[in-house]
Amino acid sequence: MNEAVNGTRRLSILVFASGTGEGLSETVKACRMLGPAEIIVLANGLAEKAAAAVSSSGCKVHVLDPALSRNRPIVVPGGFRIFANAVLYLDAEMKLEPALLRKLVEPVLYGAAQAVFLSEDRPRQTDIYPNPERAWAVWWNRTLGRPDLRESSLYAFPFVLSGQAADLIAGDFAANPAMGMAKLIKSGLRLERRTVLMQEERGRSFRPEWFGGLPSETTRYDRLVADDHLSALEKLSLSPRGGHTDGKRRRDIVRQVLERKKLAVVQEGAKLPVSGLYGGKSLSVIIPACNEAGTIAHVVRQVRRLEPAEIIVVDNGSSDHTAPLAFENGAKTVRLAEGLGTDCGRAIGAFHAKGDILLFVDADFVMSAAELYPFALAISRGYDVALNDRNYLLEMGIDDPVISSIYALNNALGQKALGASSMTTVPFAISRRVLQRVGPECLQCPPRALSACLSHGFKPVLAGRVYLEKRNRVRPDKHIAVSGLSPAASQIVGDHIEAMLNLNEYNK
Repeated sequence: MNEAVNGTRRLSILVFASGTGEGLSETVKACRMLGPAEIIVLANGLAEKAAAAVSSSGCKVHVLDPALSRNRPIVVPGGFRIFANAVLYLDAEMKLEPALLRKLVEPVLYGAAQAVFLSEDRPRQTDIYPNPERAWAVWWNRTLGRPDLRESSLYAFPFVLSGQAADLIAGDFAANPAMGMAKLIKSGLRLERRTVLMQEERGRSFRPEWFGGLPSETTRYDRLVADDHLSALEKLSLSPRGGHTDGKRRRDIVRQVLERKKLAVVQEGAKLPVSGLYGGKSLSVIIPACNEAGTIAHVVRQVRRLEPAEIIVVDNGSSDHTAPLAFENGAKTVRLAEGLGTDCGRAIGAFHAKGDILLFVDADFVMSAAELYPFALAISRGYDVALNDRNYLLEMGIDDPVISSIYALNNALGQKALGASSMTTVPFAISRRVLQRVGPECLQCPPRALSACLSHGFKPVLAGRVYLEKRNRVRPDKHIAVSGLSPAASQIVGDHIEAMLNLNEYNK
């Protein structure tokens, strides 16, 4: 595949190298087997001896300004132009077979595609926490309407771009690869991913100042990738929820209720004794419900075993006997004449709550008092947000749009350890001071509420693990998709886009 054979077709290869240059000579040897017109080594802090050895082999060596690498681990200098039909981007330590590289290069070199990305299929997820870079890519490509590209991105080498594609994203490659990927997708150019089974993690230049950290920590590089995507999301001027459903929420009516311009019908429940379980703090349990006459009594009875100061059942437009049954079992009921949509009952329940600890559960399935107690206990011991530990879902990978959305937002918040856990699912608890700071209205959109909590520095904890998959009632109108995402999944993904677009409001 050299210039003599291909006529005017030219392949350029960019190899990013740093440190001691380990693996660089093997990478260059593999590249030469592709017959490129040129191999350019971008030396980012590469040892002088390694750079000299590469230069003597006939490769071009372009030494990057050290100031650039302090801001980004992978950079292409400004004004750096490559005149080629195809450009292959590689990391020096990848050690990929020439046959695999050829499969990536040929579609672009011969005009069948303008970009080809390598997609890695592994036998199983081995990391405790998936690579945030991949999670962002899955979320980003889906947000941009290309879920088929999965984890393909300009952050993940190797990939191949046509000369046209390389020119299109030239300025963005160094400044913001997430925006570059958005430009590629929106351009209408033909983008493809090629799948290969990888038995182990492919190599990457060892840069501990960027990539090093404990498994649960958000590294400097993770932070950079998150900031890039948030910046690109804001610049793209998407709709507030990226075109996703809002779960039929009536936010206008919720605001009227919270401003006391529209009153709910409140029926006080039984007076409950003061508990000694929470170190002098009082517990309010909030249970939104809509047509849950079959389960509400059982839910309230379990909750009473927690010794709460009050149980508040928010009847969100029920047409059955949900509210009377809740009241008969000692709950305070807040009745709304019409259904206000998903999660709105949480906001209204919190508005009426008086406790120091607010515990949120659902009415459509029963959780035992033993399962719920750790969440209230965590708040009594000084935590501000107690979440259900859902990190077992990460073992399935991050292809699921809901999981990737949750994981991406947690990384954006610098809380990688929260993984797939969120305020979207119950049970969870918050402190009174959280409610006073973020306000009850924020609870309508759970990811936005979590963002507000963590952006203000409140302390989260994974308080317990309550498995919900076999308990949640399947509602065809919410959980079944004719095509694309189900209404419930669309709402959750939209919630996370809304939260990301509003992150800056908490940092003012």
